[in-house]
Amino acid sequence: MAIDLRNGVAIILLLAAAIVTWYWSRPAEPPRVVRRAEDQAPLGYYVRGARMQGTDANGRVTYRILADRLEEQPDQSSLELNGVRIEYSPADEVPWLIRAQRASTPKSGARLDLEGDVEPHVRSRRVDGRVVGAGAAHSGRLARRCRGTQRQFEG
Repeated sequence: MAIDLRNGVAIILLLAAAIVTWYWSRPAEPPRVVRRAEDQAPLGYYVRGARMQGTDANGRVTYRILADRLEEQPDQSSLELNGVRIEYSPADEVPWLIRAQRASTPKSGARLDLEGDVEPHVRSRRVDGRVVGAGAAHSGRLARRCRGTQRQFEG
């Protein structure tokens, strides 16, 4: 009878171990699906090292806009740029360069609002054997138009 009692206790212990093992190994609750609230902004895209360029009527690149990061704001139909550099080189005018910490633009690209340490620089280049854009008058006018922490350019 001792053997039967011992076997019975062993069976009960094995059964208890199986139940405990099953309980611990069962999958956790299924993850709850979090629904986006209607008042939350929709998700957009982002680009690192963004480069945009525009051309004139002849197809010549007139300006380049470079940004460390570009992020779409779909709820505002706009783009936010960080680490901005604008290179503007019209065919018959003085080329210039502007740097800013941030910029925003509507998706249409009709306007570019610059913010944060806006720095204009006039660049010189050779046109028909002469240097264009090196004069202080151009630099002063551009600096007066652009200096500050927030500027708006329309194209």
